[in-house]
Amino acid sequence: MKQKGLLIYITCLMLAICDYTYAHDFEVDNIYYKIISKADKTCKVTNNSGKENSYSGNVTIPEIITYDNEEYSVTEIDNNAFKNCIKLKSVNLPSSIIKMGNFCFNGCLLLSSFSVPENLEILPSNCFNGCISLEKIELNKIKKISSFCFKGCSSIEEIKIPASVTEIGDNDVFCGCVSLKTLTFEDGSEKLKLGYYDSEHRRGLLGDCPIDSVYMGRNLSYKSCDSYSSGTSALNPFDNGNGRNNTLRSVYISNGVSELSQKLFYNCEKLEHVYGMQNISQIGDYVFHGTAIKKITIGDKVITIGNNILSNCSALENVIIGNGIQDFTSKQIFYNSNKIKNIYIGKGLKSFGANCFCSEYGGTSHNSTPSPLSNANVFLFSDEVSSNYYYDANNGMCYWGGLPRDVKVLYVINPERYQTLFGKDYNLKPMFVFNETTLEYTGKTPELLYNNYVEDFDVSFDNATTPKDAGSYNTNVTVKFATEGWEVSAEIPCSYKITKAPLNVVANSIQRVYGEENPKLSCTYIGFKNNETEDVLTSRPVLTTTANKESNAGTYPIYCTGGDAKNYSLKCEAGTLTVNKASQEISWEQDFENLSVGNEIELKAKSSAELPVKYKSSDNSSVIVTSKNGKQYAYILKSGITVLTAYQSGDINHEEADEVNKVISVQTTGIDDINTENGTTTYYNIDGTKTIRNSNGIVIVKGKHRTKKILEMK
Repeated sequence: MKQKGLLIYITCLMLAICDYTYAHDFEVDNIYYKIISKADKTCKVTNNSGKENSYSGNVTIPEIITYDNEEYSVTEIDNNAFKNCIKLKSVNLPSSIIKMGNFCFNGCLLLSSFSVPENLEILPSNCFNGCISLEKIELNKIKKISSFCFKGCSSIEEIKIPASVTEIGDNDVFCGCVSLKTLTFEDGSEKLKLGYYDSEHRRGLLGDCPIDSVYMGRNLSYKSCDSYSSGTSALNPFDNGNGRNNTLRSVYISNGVSELSQKLFYNCEKLEHVYGMQNISQIGDYVFHGTAIKKITIGDKVITIGNNILSNCSALENVIIGNGIQDFTSKQIFYNSNKIKNIYIGKGLKSFGANCFCSEYGGTSHNSTPSPLSNANVFLFSDEVSSNYYYDANNGMCYWGGLPRDVKVLYVINPERYQTLFGKDYNLKPMFVFNETTLEYTGKTPELLYNNYVEDFDVSFDNATTPKDAGSYNTNVTVKFATEGWEVSAEIPCSYKITKAPLNVVANSIQRVYGEENPKLSCTYIGFKNNETEDVLTSRPVLTTTANKESNAGTYPIYCTGGDAKNYSLKCEAGTLTVNKASQEISWEQDFENLSVGNEIELKAKSSAELPVKYKSSDNSSVIVTSKNGKQYAYILKSGITVLTAYQSGDINHEEADEVNKVISVQTTGIDDINTENGTTTYYNIDGTKTIRNSNGIVIVKGKHRTKKILEMK
């Protein structure tokens, strides 16, 4: 049996030596190949009969090669194929490559960049281990990165893990990448599994990497052990040595991330800035334990948080716990985080569990130990908390409870409610108070006066819930509190009064002419708010005046009375109606041509106002105006040119009319010009005595057919 076993061992050894001696099957263009399958016509790139350092310079691997009159597809890179090729500068691989072997590029000192073939799914163990010049790597559609893959790649400054990668190996994948500062897990929906230290290799995924910033585009899962045989504490995937990370400063967590697994950033002692986290719903134990975070917002989608998630955070000052948390069942959230100034708790909270914020702490006795929140203001937006765990031991000297009783101030929406619920152990104050006040109606949401005690938060009111009409109100106003990255609303009790705004109603002063109907009466409103009009009046003022059509010219009051409005107090002012005198015209259609001395003419001018027209003569020695029986006449005394004027001076209701003039021209006529048919003419003096033809002065001539003619003789 022993001889048989020895024979088998020798046989295997000879086969191994034979395989090592004849490691490649053929060579084409200084590239060595080994046939994988003659039937499938596939081959892989290998080295020169097992010798390392077989390649140098720039190497391009073809997709198809011809050997022994047969075409072979190049589908693999053999184990150790380019290992320790210290003069190799670049390698271009075809898309036909679907597999690469372990150590395939290990120790290629001059290799500065590499693009993974698009059909390759796994980067093998130690693939680029020791490639100290490698600066740029394109991982394309890779699915798995194996252990030690990039170990010692000291020139890489940035690594982008594509969404196709679902697993990164357990041991030292990036260990020794002493220039690696930026790590990006690109956005993706599938969870990425990360490795952890094992009992032999404790440098971890990022050992000795000076990681400064991380972009986390999807959920990460990783193996986490609580202890090792040597007693090392539990580690996180970003540990870069000695159970902690001392370089990571900032992390952006995208909307593709819904959970933060336990100890994700455990003891990342320089981590100060955490951005994003908008879509997180679950945070595991110890996630931010031991970090340098100063402020953090746990968003509204988070419904559970683990134990000690913010413990040992020596720089932590401000914490926002969103509206999704209903019960604090986690333990010691802020244990040993002693610099907290403000904690903001959303409106979803209903109860505080035992030791939720810290472990047991001193009570009110002189030798008690303060809680980590003894200098903190706690702003509790919830008005639904119904329980607060409380256990008193050792006669009040020690507490195991929920919300520590020595918090600096507990600000709440409704202090009276929490005074009843919590007793007198807390320094309770309202976080927001409306000042009871009296305001005048403006037509807009009232500018209520208030005091806001919530530090670093802006406030605004929901206009839809704030009455603006005149009246007295005892109501709840929806107030929105907002700070960078988070907001919450609360119903705040509010009492205030809105008085009616003054509204002046002035009757518009108007004018009309005597004898006309009164125009429509109107008024002007002074004091409407926010572009409102008289349409908001519940009843309109009544306008009246004492004047009518027959009222004499003069000034009459326009009274304004009544009117009502929900939001206005009306004050009415009277106006005036002025009745002006009517105008009038004189019409005079008489013809004053062909007149002679001695003619008497009835004057018939008319006033449009039907008032009596008077007359005057410009020369009473030529034409005189006389009156008889209520009528007026013009009597022509002698020849010449005279202006006869008709005028009407007006009365209480009428203006003076424009004068109308008529010109009366009477020419001197010789006696020889008066003839009769039979030549019989008789002459008379003005006193009626007969005279001769050539008499001087006024002569009355009487003929057979011309009864009377008054002439001036010379």
